[in-house]
Amino acid sequence: MLAERFLAAAGPVRQLSGQAAERLVTHPWPRNIRELQSAMQLIALQLGARTEVRRSDLDAVLELPIASPDEAVPASGEGQLPGMPSRDELVTQLTGLHGNVSRLAAFYGKDAKQIYRWLKRYQLDPTSFR
Repeated sequence: MLAERFLAAAGPVRQLSGQAAERLVTHPWPRNIRELQSAMQLIALQLGARTEVRRSDLDAVLELPIASPDEAVPASGEGQLPGMPSRDELVTQLTGLHGNVSRLAAFYGKDAKQIYRWLKRYQLDPTSFR
């Protein structure tokens, strides 16, 4: 119900397919309701004139769980989400900005919390660039 409400708030009436609804129920939601709201807003933008949300739409938007420290670090481009810079690009920017996360957030036009999520996903420590 929340997903449909967020979809309705983002534009014309949209419906979730059965598989899409199942995908929403089985997703772990590590960032809780804000992640759901953001996902529905992004999907509404990507659907264009289409009115049905498919499972593939959700798969393309929902984040994979963040890797635990004992898992391998994603290679460049691997595990990258839409709108997320590659690991190599983050390293380049962190080097140029001397590990300053606030300036990195301003560069990408993102909140610092999002930058820290990216750094955690790629297992990067901004202090090592200072």
